This record gives sequence, C-alpha cells and structure tokens, in this order.
Amino acid sequence: PTCAFSLVAGRKLRGKEDAKTSMSQDLDLRRCPTEVAYLNGEIVRLGRAHAIQTPVNEKLLNLVQEVEEQRLGRSRKVMTASELLVAA
Repeated sequence: PTCAFSLVAGRKLRGKEDAKTSMSQDLDLRRCPTEVAYLNGEIVRLGRAHAIQTPVNEKLLNLVQEVEEQRLGRSRKVMTASELLVAA
C-alpha cells in the first residue's frame, strides 16, 4: 500500500508523492506474478526454518498473492484498494 511505503521510505521520498514500489507498479499494470514470493516468501521460509515468526511478511505475502490471483482471474474474492489497505 502506498501509505505504508511512504512511511517506510521516509525522507528519501520527500517531493515524490507519486513514488511506488516496483511490486505496486506491477500490480497496477496487472503484471503477475510479482516478486513477492521471491522476496517476502523467502523471509517467511527462512523464518519457519529457524522457528522465527514473520507475521508482517506472511500477511504481505498472502495479500499480494490474493491480488495476483484476482489479476489472473483465479480468485473468487475481489478486493478493492481500500479493502486491501484495511486488511493490511
């Protein structure tokens, strides 16, 4: 979500209100799959391998994969951008 990205990126984005992550750009342009399984999925896999909880990465992985499924027409659940922000 744009608001979370802006908070994380902090000062580096001052004056760049329209900045988006590559994953967000991919979802906007309906390019699927994104790199979420490679990036956040690996963190989740490593966490499980070492008995470390990774709830934020798990949630992000699940949310983005759900949107990917929607984009590919394989999801019954349709989430608006507002619903995605609330779910996060």
